[in-house]
Amino acid sequence: METPSSQTELRALVVDDNIEQATTLGYLMQLLGCRSAIAFRATDALQVASAFVPNLMIVDLELGPDDGCAVVAAVRARLGGAEVYTVCLTGRGGLEDEVRCIEAGFDCFVTKPMALDTLDLLLNEARGRAEHSSRPPLGR
Repeated sequence: METPSSQTELRALVVDDNIEQATTLGYLMQLLGCRSAIAFRATDALQVASAFVPNLMIVDLELGPDDGCAVVAAVRARLGGAEVYTVCLTGRGGLEDEVRCIEAGFDCFVTKPMALDTLDLLLNEARGRAEHSSRPPLGR
């Protein structure tokens, strides 16, 4: 695993209605060199994403009465051409769920619990995309 000083700083948004899981993941991502923000509801996720402009979003599929696919679609529409690497993190591991998420615009599908090695791979992918983006960094 790389040290935070050797990494491009990412802005990561965690969207999960489980407060403990979202807070823990947000804190862990800070320890790994990311600036992180957290939203516990779908409506908050859109507001936070608009202000924070994340490079990476990790979104729970089931957000109480809301759906993570709808959150990703709304954020992508709101941010326009912003490069956002989106990850569905869910306790549901069925193939039909994965297909639905990828078709809805998620870049990656991961089942809970997520291993630290998996998180490291996701961060590296998001950093690579951010570094190779032709757009100047957003939100600065």
